[in-house]
Formats: sequence, structure tokens, C-alpha cells
Amino acid sequence: MDFTAKTLKIRFGKVALLLLIGLFAFLLAGLLPARAFGGRTVYAQTEGEALPPETGLPEEAQSEDTEEAAREEETQAVEESPEGEEEESGGAEETSIMLLEDAQTENLIPIYRLYNPDNLEHLFTSDLNEKETLYNKHEWGYEGIAWYSQSSGTPVYRLYQPKLRNHLYTTDLNEVNVLQKYHGWTIDNQGKPLFYSSGSIPVYRVYNKSLNGLHHWTTDANEYSVLGTRGWSREGAKFYAAKLGEPIYTQYLDTQTQGNTSVSGKYGWVAGKRTVKNALLTALQPVGNTLYIYGGGWNQADTGAGTEAVTLGVSAQWQSFFRQQNASYNYKNYMFQIHNGLDCSGYIGWVVYNVRNTQNNQAGFVYGADKQAKNFANMGLGKYTPAGQSTQFLPGDIVSMEKEGHVYMVIGQCTDGSVVLAHSSPPGVMISGTRSASGGETQATRLANTYMSRYFPEYYSRYASQINRPYAYKSGARFTWSERRLGDPEGLRSMSAEQVLKNLFNEK
Repeated sequence: MDFTAKTLKIRFGKVALLLLIGLFAFLLAGLLPARAFGGRTVYAQTEGEALPPETGLPEEAQSEDTEEAAREEETQAVEESPEGEEEESGGAEETSIMLLEDAQTENLIPIYRLYNPDNLEHLFTSDLNEKETLYNKHEWGYEGIAWYSQSSGTPVYRLYQPKLRNHLYTTDLNEVNVLQKYHGWTIDNQGKPLFYSSGSIPVYRVYNKSLNGLHHWTTDANEYSVLGTRGWSREGAKFYAAKLGEPIYTQYLDTQTQGNTSVSGKYGWVAGKRTVKNALLTALQPVGNTLYIYGGGWNQADTGAGTEAVTLGVSAQWQSFFRQQNASYNYKNYMFQIHNGLDCSGYIGWVVYNVRNTQNNQAGFVYGADKQAKNFANMGLGKYTPAGQSTQFLPGDIVSMEKEGHVYMVIGQCTDGSVVLAHSSPPGVMISGTRSASGGETQATRLANTYMSRYFPEYYSRYASQINRPYAYKSGARFTWSERRLGDPEGLRSMSAEQVLKNLFNEK
């Protein structure tokens, strides 16, 4: 009994030890130690084994968690990036802002600024066609974009006073009504707003009583301030702009090289080329081949330019009628046969039209002989000097003899003060010279005879005795072209009459 009990005790102890060893071995084989990685718990992996999924996280959550970790890493990388990389990111941001501003500007309306040097007015318009017309056809100066307006806001209206030749811009409907009703102003743009006041940029207004009550508008605070010290009254901000514009130095259309070369004539004349020389060459085209017709160049109603006076070139009908006549021609027998020739004002109107136009049937320039000099000045083409106040006459000047009812174009002035001129006077279109106060010969009359006999022999043989009349032609009112309207690249205005004639006829 003692042996058996002892043996059982030993065996039981061995079995218990084995069980403890097995249990420990099982735990060693089944349970592996964990370690940290990147702040997340992962399992150690032996070659060829797959990592088990993370306990308690569904597949979608694992994906989101992975992306979140990537973002955290990216954020950390950005935070640790050098200063240069941060600046590059800032540049891209600025580019985006600029693109946004450009997109906003594209939605704004440009307000163009133009300048009329003849009455010193600055005109503002949102109408591109008006801007192009004033610049290309009326030789206004272009000064860029004054400011930008939005397409809505407080309406701004524009009014015009024809006697003052001024414009006014206002948001005040009461002012619009009063000016129209009591002061002779008319509203532009068919009564609709020209543009709108909106934004935060003030548009200031100044007023100059001595310049026919001229107003001016500007977004430039410095211009506003300076004008206040130069005779202008400052009137404050009258409306607002959405964005500043892009002003430029005043630009004028170069008209001196333009012309319709398909319409040309003797001595190098080209229709529409606006120079002093070309104006005188224009005046020479009907000389010696066109007769004086009372009413010639006027329309049938006798109210303005007729068909021939708004047509480029010399009329074939004028030349045909000239060939049909002889030395006994008397204009009184052909009164108002308006298509056969030209009277003095019709001739000047035709000359001016052919100098200023490159196509037919535009607005004409035929007015009463006594008014043409003043009318051309009122159109902004140049300067007017009243009768009796001129002693110097320049090539291209137009002189209206207001008492006598005659008009002519100056070719040049001689050293003795006499003037060589082109005009239409019975019996026709010719070169003449002014006589002395006593009616005697002058340098101008001798030059007129020389050139008429040399270049227009048929006319001269018929009408030599009528070329130089004793009228006091220098007593008229004088119109002198603005150099912008009629350039002088050849310098004819600094030449004597004899030099001018040699230049026109290409003489050495």
C-alpha cells in the first residue's frame, strides 16, 4: 500500500509538471508580443504570412483611417517645408486673385475719355462707336479709359448745349428737367442713362465760368486739386466709379498720310489726304477747266451741298460744259444750271470735301460765301479772325469777304504783301492775285498771269483780261486750319507764294 501511494504521488507530480510546461509552451506558441509603428498597433510578420486585420475596425474604416494618416503626414510635411516652398504657394494664391480681378473687370463697362482741343472739352462715353467716330472722323484726341462703371446703379445722364458746345453729366433728374426746359440743353442717348454710378471711387467735378461754363470730371484727386488753383471751381464728387481706368497721353489720328489713292489727279493730288499741299493741289484740279455757274455746287433747293460738291474728283460735266463755251461766255446766261460748274462757295465747299473725305456722299461743306470762314472755325477745324484784322495770310487759309459775298483759298503771300489765291469768279475757276490799294500790278498778279498762261493756256487765251480783278480781297474774315486738321510736312506755310507755286507744280 505504501509503495503504491508513493508511486501515485510521484506520477501525479510529474503529470502536473508536464501540464504546466505544456500550458506555458502553448502560450509561447499562440501569443506573440505586440509593438508600436507609426502610432498604430501592428503585428510582427514573418516571411510568407499575411498581416491579420485590425481588431474591431471594418474595412471601410481602415481605408478612411489610412487616408487620414496620409493627410496627417502631408500636413506635417507642409509644416516642416522650407520658406521658399511657402512663398511659392503664396504666389499661386496671388495669381488666383489676379484672375478673379480680371474676370470682374470683364464684367465692367469702360468709360472712354476724349478731348476736343478746339473748345478744351473732355468728353466721356461708354459707346465704342461714338468713341471711334469722334477719333477717326472728327479728329478728337483719345485719352484712354477714364474709369469703369458697373452695368447697374444710379443712372448718369448726359446733356448737350449746342450754343456752348458743352456736355454735362448728372445723376440729378431735376437738373436734367430744368436744363432742358429753361436753358436750351438736350439730353443725349435718347434719354437713357449713359452709364451708372456705383462703387467707391469718387468722380470729382470742376467748373470754369470763363470757358463758356465748361465742366470737367476726373477720378484723379491730384488733377482735381490742381485745377482748383487754375481758375476752376471744385464742386466735389458727383458720382462714383467701380474701378479706376487706364489713362494715356492724348493721341490723335495721323491724317497726313491718309487718302484715297484710287481717286487722284494732276500734280500728285490724292482725295482725302489732309495736308496743306494736298489742299492746294485739290484747289488746282478744276482750275482752267471749270466755269463759273451761279448756284453751282449747291443743291436744287439752294440749302447746302449738291451732288457734285459731295463727289470726289472733278465732274466730267464741268469739263464738257467748259469745252462747249468760248471767249464770249457770260455766266448770266446760265444762272442756276448747277451741274455745269461752280460758284465761289460751291468751289470752296467742293475743295474742303475732297480734302477731308475718301468716299462720296458724306456731309458737305457748302455754305454762304460770307459765312464759310466762320462756319469752318465753328466746326472745330481751325481759327477764325474777323474781317480787317489780318495782315498775314498762310497757304490753305480760307477768306470770306463778308460785305462783297465772295470766298477764296490762299495759295501764298508775296514779299510785297499781295496774295496769290484760287477761287471761282466769273468767268471760272482760276488763279488770281490781289492788286495794290491803287489797283496796280503786284507780285501776286504777275505770278497769277505766269502760271495761268503756262499751265492753263486754253483758259488763259480766252479770259486773260479777267484773271486779276482790282477787288480788295485782303479785307475779308480769315479762317486758318489747325495743324492737327491739316498738317504741313512740306513746310509750305513758311514759304513765299512763288516758292509755294514752284512746289505745287514740281518746278525746280
